[in-house]
Amino acid sequence: MRFDLPLADEHRMLLDLVERFVVDELMPLEPAILAREAKGQEAKCTPDEIDRLDARVRELGLWGLDAPEEMGGSDLPQTALVGVGIALGRTIVPYVFPPDTPNLRMLATTASPTSATAISDPMFAARRCRRSPFPSRAPGRTRRR
Repeated sequence: MRFDLPLADEHRMLLDLVERFVVDELMPLEPAILAREAKGQEAKCTPDEIDRLDARVRELGLWGLDAPEEMGGSDLPQTALVGVGIALGRTIVPYVFPPDTPNLRMLATTASPTSATAISDPMFAARRCRRSPFPSRAPGRTRRR
């Protein structure tokens, strides 16, 4: 399904590339995702599938589309990213283009330059952190309900 979005030529080319990525890389994973869900497992990609997809995203230049330029991203405007979201929504495969841009943006505005670099460099380089650099609560404290 094609949406008629008023996009600049370079953003239209990006949308075309993302649509091809969805058809060529994500949609072929749908049967495996559905089979996992039918077996009572989580409907998600395996680590190997994520690694392969991430490598392809880097190869195609789709890594960091909305990440700040000062952190190595493309910092595309939301108008360009609307089509990316629509294209990714065409598949049941739960995949988003890395890295964790909301946290990168938060770091860029709230952390010292040294802290931001120490945390953002590994976040931008890797798909997923083994451990979040942001604790959800102080050690020893329980959550209120």
